[in-house]
Amino acid sequence: MPYHSKLCLTVLRLTNQYSSFYTKEKEGKVMKSITEAAPGLYEIKWMFGNRDIINFLHSHNIQEGCYIQVILQFKDYVMVGCNNRRFVLENDAAWGIKV
Repeated sequence: MPYHSKLCLTVLRLTNQYSSFYTKEKEGKVMKSITEAAPGLYEIKWMFGNRDIINFLHSHNIQEGCYIQVILQFKDYVMVGCNNRRFVLENDAAWGIKV
């Protein structure tokens, strides 16, 4: 197969992958961290990160499947609410919470 054909095939595959991702993002099926989310109410899909932070969140009944409210976004912090409590998380810690 000539180089030109391989290049066209690669571009086509990348275009299809991007199109598929764009469609899922438009439909709201792509997970994003709460640092990227606009203020609003979201369901937590999964969490990972520092064990101490995850244990702290679990001790306040914040876990996968529950709803979390993104209240404000600062430059380095995110203010969230869950179970009638408010928390301020650094972006490094909040990045591991996917909605």
